[in-house]
Amino acid sequence: MYSGRSLGWAAACASLVLLLIVGFTAVRPAQAVVAPVGPVRAVAPLAATPNFPFAETEAISQAVRYLQTRQQDDGGIAGFGPSSDVGSTLRALLALAVAGYTPDIWTSSSGNTPLTYLEQQATGYAFVQEPATTANVIPGRAGLVLMGLTAVGVNPDPFGGQNWIAVVRDTYQSATGAYSTTAQGSFTSGAANPINQSFAMLGLSMSGEPVPDNAATFLISLQEPNGSWSNSVDITSYAVLALLATGQVDSTNAAVQAARRYLLAQQAASGLWGDNNEAEPANSTGWAMQALGAMGYLPATESLARTATPRAALLGLQQADGSIGKNFVGAYSTIEAIYGLSDQPLWYAPRLRANRSLTWLAGQQRSDGGWGFFGSSDAGQTLDAVFAYVGNGFDPLSVRATGGVTTALDFLEGAAARYTRDDAGAIFPAQTGKLIVGVVASERNPNQFGLDPSNVYPDGLRLVDDLLSTYQPATGAYSSTARRDFSSGAAGATNQAFAILGLVAAQRPIPENALAFLVSLQAEDGRWGGVDTTGLVLQALIAGGVGDVYQQFDPAIRRGVAYLLSQRDASGGWGNANSNAYALQGLLAAGALPSAGERSPIAALHDLQKPDGPFVFAWDSTFLPPDTNGFATNQAAAALTGAVFPYLITGNRPFSPFGVGSNPNRLLVVTTTLTTQVNGRNVDVRIPLGSDLNRDATVQIEYVLGTGSTSPTIGLAQNQTVVITQGITRGSGFLSHTFTLTDGQQFISAQATLADLDQIERDGQLLPAGASASVQITPAPPTPAEPVRVYLPLVVRAEVPSIR
Repeated sequence: MYSGRSLGWAAACASLVLLLIVGFTAVRPAQAVVAPVGPVRAVAPLAATPNFPFAETEAISQAVRYLQTRQQDDGGIAGFGPSSDVGSTLRALLALAVAGYTPDIWTSSSGNTPLTYLEQQATGYAFVQEPATTANVIPGRAGLVLMGLTAVGVNPDPFGGQNWIAVVRDTYQSATGAYSTTAQGSFTSGAANPINQSFAMLGLSMSGEPVPDNAATFLISLQEPNGSWSNSVDITSYAVLALLATGQVDSTNAAVQAARRYLLAQQAASGLWGDNNEAEPANSTGWAMQALGAMGYLPATESLARTATPRAALLGLQQADGSIGKNFVGAYSTIEAIYGLSDQPLWYAPRLRANRSLTWLAGQQRSDGGWGFFGSSDAGQTLDAVFAYVGNGFDPLSVRATGGVTTALDFLEGAAARYTRDDAGAIFPAQTGKLIVGVVASERNPNQFGLDPSNVYPDGLRLVDDLLSTYQPATGAYSSTARRDFSSGAAGATNQAFAILGLVAAQRPIPENALAFLVSLQAEDGRWGGVDTTGLVLQALIAGGVGDVYQQFDPAIRRGVAYLLSQRDASGGWGNANSNAYALQGLLAAGALPSAGERSPIAALHDLQKPDGPFVFAWDSTFLPPDTNGFATNQAAAALTGAVFPYLITGNRPFSPFGVGSNPNRLLVVTTTLTTQVNGRNVDVRIPLGSDLNRDATVQIEYVLGTGSTSPTIGLAQNQTVVITQGITRGSGFLSHTFTLTDGQQFISAQATLADLDQIERDGQLLPAGASASVQITPAPPTPAEPVRVYLPLVVRAEVPSIR
């Protein structure tokens, strides 16, 4: 069953982003015409479709439950025999990550988790002998450790006494581009080979570290003439994922395309890979689906279909106990089958997600240093961008628009006065508090920041003093008479929360009365306003001392947490990226992520991120398209690696853009010719496709039909062309249409013309912008009739003596 995400109007209205959304162009309905002379070139958008990331959540949850039965008392996973092994446990972490679960879902009776086990065993796994030096490490094994840790958001420095980023990075040989050592172990070595290179590159990419171009070049040099690496589906898939994870290599790369052709050639008629009696197809199929999905074959259904789609074939291998496999069924086969059923890139770890998201945001910065997704730069949106960079450990002052010299702080200096006060000079508490958080996070003095138009403070506005002036001792509220457009200084949860956060950032004490006032605004069901505001308030209360100094307010925290948990949908989140981010941050601040056994809200946030970095507001919103959304990306990016308000993070490093790979909104056309069945009077057309995550591809189908008549002038058969743009539906990885023939009509052929504003990729080539792609469709040959067999009664002839 495909996971869906419903978005109610209440949740939508609660989202902070909606205050800034002004409208969208309506879509005109499609038209269908009959054109006996020539085709009519009208093209219409397609109908709605299942949503990215298309994961088979029900089958995956059964598989995850099965894997729990393979956990040993030490916390590890027994992949093959009765005892835990490090390789299987690391691969299991990758499966948990793409499935959306945290490692504590598996906790043994002794209280051990996979991380407990790995903390003790990882060093002995990666280093074949003591001492733990570069000469004794296997790069691929160290890379797999780094992959597993970063996939589930664990800091690899230090872990188990090692800095795993440094361990992998130190095996790099700059002269060749190889990750290699002289280490020798049983059935393994540190020598340069595709596995060591692929896993080392994947580990570094997933941890947010750049991979040298020379490393990718070296990996490509190891490719076989047939497009494989080591003539193995699995190892070829490792290499493809390693190349694409860097973001510097995209799906049109010649080596990637050669691998695509190899992988497709190895697919069995069953839809599986490795479908023979000598191997376990669940493993190879999981890896192949990952590699081809990363190339753009999403979802891995019709675009990769033989007799059956690989997804259907893999689901068909699931056993009653939840395990998945055919020939060698067990934990190992189940783990890697989950990779294929997830349709999430295996390499999309939190740090890599953050880097790609921030790279997209950097491209949206305006020349004045600010951000604004409608009209000119906006102070509130610019502050959200500042939080996104700071929350992920980067210095926002290092981000400048291409060719520009101004930073976000330069823009905010000029915008501060108008942002924090109305035309009469009254202070907005929320805006002032939010600005203070951004200024302090950028390591500037908030009491000397912002151009003062009155020139009373030539060295900068006194933002902290301004905010303190709004405090009402009688009530505990931070409020004022300020008003402009939709903004008001009146007492309320948002003004109070941001005021508290700003003062905490400025290291000012929070009066108990201020916290009491904020608690007094809580509704009986535990909420403050809606999901977004509740998440914000929880962060403010905890930052202000609740649970530490002011324990009397703990019950309000617990009620707020309970409210947020009660509002989650089937994905584990709250329906849209903005609500997901604020609610998640509230739970993180409270230390109240859902209990083990439930899908993580972190994964629900990940679900709304595209592989190249930006977020959508929601995949199935009734009023916003499933396209890149700046507001959503701005707020969601800050939550990707677990940061919360007021972002008191030090030691931020400069930001440099990262590679982001192919555009997942492009349309992947996977065939040039099709055959279709004619069932009675119905012509059933089914066109496989990939990617197009924003679902803006268009299609028209021209049917050429025989009419049974001849031209009176030239005596040839007279055909009719019917152009269809209406009633074309979209399923999981395909477009479909059924044309019903009328009396006297015969299906001769058809042509589907596909277009996409985000370009089209066909056979590894990006077509020019605005170009369309055609697919020719012909009738399938009729199924040969079975020979007619007539069975006559058996006549036994009695033997008659011959007459001589």
